[in-house]
Amino acid sequence: MAIDNITIFNLSGDVLYCGNDRKYFRCIDFYIKHLLTQYSPTVFVIDSVQYIRVIRNNLHFVSFDLINQPPSICISHIFSIITAITDFCNGLSETIIRNNLIRVSEVIEEMLDKTSIQPYQIVSPMSTDFSITQIFKTNTETRGVYVEHIETLDSNGTIKGIINVKSSECLPLTMYLKYPDDVEFQGNNPINGLINVPLTFGSVRVLTYKLKGDIVAPFDVKIKIEKGNTYIKFNSIIKQRVIGKCWLVFNKPKYIESVRVIDGEGQIEDNNQNKQKIKWNIIGNGIIKFNYKEGIQPLTSDFPFVCVEFEAEKTIVSGISIIKMKLERNDIPIYLKQATKQGSWTIKIL
Repeated sequence: MAIDNITIFNLSGDVLYCGNDRKYFRCIDFYIKHLLTQYSPTVFVIDSVQYIRVIRNNLHFVSFDLINQPPSICISHIFSIITAITDFCNGLSETIIRNNLIRVSEVIEEMLDKTSIQPYQIVSPMSTDFSITQIFKTNTETRGVYVEHIETLDSNGTIKGIINVKSSECLPLTMYLKYPDDVEFQGNNPINGLINVPLTFGSVRVLTYKLKGDIVAPFDVKIKIEKGNTYIKFNSIIKQRVIGKCWLVFNKPKYIESVRVIDGEGQIEDNNQNKQKIKWNIIGNGIIKFNYKEGIQPLTSDFPFVCVEFEAEKTIVSGISIIKMKLERNDIPIYLKQATKQGSWTIKIL
């Protein structure tokens, strides 16, 4: 039986995604409310579905075993998945999983292809913001619903970013989101403090917000990522809104053989003291290419973010803003954290 839902929640109930499959949603809801403790059983059954749970570093790894294999086999598979995530991400914590969500998804997807365990959860009972639940369909050809990127809430519940949801199937989804007083949505006014935002699976819907007052980024940065069999390229357009300099800062994976600019006049500053970073001084259009070592498969998740650094002659008003992205898969949203005479912000790679 396929599972067609996804639930993203925090323990204060600020955000709730609800899918169509009510049976499995009830299972998840029951688990969250009654069994999300250090003392709940490793194996339990709800509505004829066997749950296998392993706790590591306050993270709950839960499989929904529809075939009812012996628990020992399922637990062994979960331990293998945990080990793989730890090895690929150089650690295991909620922060690491958030920062490497795509890589974690790829690792688990590859591991699940070898097992009967199709859905999974990663939840933190200690989290004060979002916990993450991901449920894959049992059909490995469509591979179902997953979360591409989550920007969390801060401690007082103020929205900090956007949520992208993508699925291989067209299913309706409704999001209920608290509406802080100091944030204006680009859309309809909320009712009773809540705003109901319809999301259509099969495309990426971006929820944008802005603080009261206009904030202008000193540089307009647009990036598209292209992955080949032996390389990853970043097609970049940098437009100046102030007089100054702009750099794109990439992390440099250990699998990279060489880095070069193949279009544009931007110069690479490969800092020998920090071999894990590449700085690209660019204004206008340009393409930077990361060539992988022979036999290494390029992964977008090797580049979890690109940092934009700048020096501007004109002081820019400080603030938080989001530059709205288009709906194409390869268009990357830009997060302007703070703009002053000298500063930086981060572009998340989805």
